[in-house]
Amino acid sequence: MANKSEITAGHIRSIRLVIGLSLVFLIPGCGSNSGSPGSLPTLGPTPIAKTSNSNPQTQSPKLTIRPTVPVKALPTAAPTATIAKAPTPTATATVAPTVAPTVAPTPTMTPAPMPTVAPTPKSRTATPDFSAPTSYPAFSETLNLAFSKALEEEFEAATQKMGISAAVYQNGLLWTQALGWANESTPMTTTTPLRLMSTSRTFVGALVLSQIEDGLYGLNDRLSTLLADHSGYQSSDTSQIPDATVEELLTMTAGIIDVPMQGIGPYMVMTSPSWEKSDMLGLMNKPHNPPGTFRYGNDNSYLLGLIAEHLAGSGLNELYQSELLEPLSLKAALLPEIEIPSGIATPYGDRSQYGGSGGFGDLSQIPMYSKIPFNEADSRVSWPGASAVSTAENMARWAYELYSSKGSAITPEVRSQQIGSFRPETISLAAAPQKYGFHIARKEHLLSDGTYVATYGHPGGGAGYASALFYAPSLDLAVSILSNTDLSMILGTCASRTENWLGPFDCMTRKFLSAVADQS
Repeated sequence: MANKSEITAGHIRSIRLVIGLSLVFLIPGCGSNSGSPGSLPTLGPTPIAKTSNSNPQTQSPKLTIRPTVPVKALPTAAPTATIAKAPTPTATATVAPTVAPTVAPTPTMTPAPMPTVAPTPKSRTATPDFSAPTSYPAFSETLNLAFSKALEEEFEAATQKMGISAAVYQNGLLWTQALGWANESTPMTTTTPLRLMSTSRTFVGALVLSQIEDGLYGLNDRLSTLLADHSGYQSSDTSQIPDATVEELLTMTAGIIDVPMQGIGPYMVMTSPSWEKSDMLGLMNKPHNPPGTFRYGNDNSYLLGLIAEHLAGSGLNELYQSELLEPLSLKAALLPEIEIPSGIATPYGDRSQYGGSGGFGDLSQIPMYSKIPFNEADSRVSWPGASAVSTAENMARWAYELYSSKGSAITPEVRSQQIGSFRPETISLAAAPQKYGFHIARKEHLLSDGTYVATYGHPGGGAGYASALFYAPSLDLAVSILSNTDLSMILGTCASRTENWLGPFDCMTRKFLSAVADQS
């Protein structure tokens, strides 16, 4: 009995220790909007730093947001020049948008103590050099001014922000511009890399469909078959992981309920000194829904990443480079398979939602990330779903090469398959009504003349970043917008009582598309 009492007391102490380690981590960027719609944000002028490929300014801005470190006045960045290839497809679609529900913010909890060992992934692939922009011809001066005005109006109206970078690409022409700050002392530039969050899914979706076309596996093949000799999958409790088909994973209809990021399990994955990609499988021990119902989540993309690299016999980032990016001379890469780029924009957000304190500020300076960099830790649990890094210029071209009929990222057959994959029901994604297919979203944008333009792409947000990627087939136009605060969580200037889900990226894109449509 004495031994039994000692064991019980030890268990109690262990339980208390685990409870004390409770923390909050970001649910990996899933393109959701947790800002509740209401009154429109106040439009107040905010000094900004500006870099552009067409309209440089000579102002010396001063930071007017919440970070506590003083910021110096900035020099003007030289405009980027711009050469490329050209195309011209056409297509239209019209669906009237409906109001979508909002997502409740993540509750706050006490952060865990700092780990004593820094994580070291087994191997890394080369980190791209984002510093040198590609040269492209420019749009007309009229369109350049319209694009700049749209970006500046929406960014200046945003209440909590740091920096933003945007690009518009059409038929070999490029406009790109950056405003604000990459961190508290460095201006955002058009070559500053940022995390793409759920826009990252466009890469794994394209890769999987290309592998299917190459005969590596099929849409109807199941996890239990494809990962039958995958040691990480087989060593997990596979009864707790739906035996989904590839098609169900692509359309997020496998019934998978995402691993909640609050708790000791994800914390251990994020901070372990030896990380394996299959470590997340051990956390999928929860009930799941019947297949066939749409349930957006990161685990679907994670499983697709495991399938893609297991069947190809190469790491996922290596496959992205060789199969998708290098043939197009595009720069993007996947964390944590690369070193964090030295110039990456610092993530900013509500520190209390990520295990810190002090309201809006630098997420990377939260004490628990002093040994494990914030982006390194978060990318372990989001991987192909939300951990790619790139620039707006590269992503605008990626959208064009992926979705335009003149693009060459994928074959015409794969493109037709992806664009034809949208399910009939309207779902809420980034708090907006959209259709969803093979890791692709279709959204309708109301233009200034009262017409609607359909776009293909994918939103993203979370972990102190936000992203929007759109390709409008009727205009043959691609748009990428990236920021180092989650601007998808606030309302844009075009939001209204009937469209109370519209954020700054939506309003910018409407103005971009309207400007081009007016010139057509």
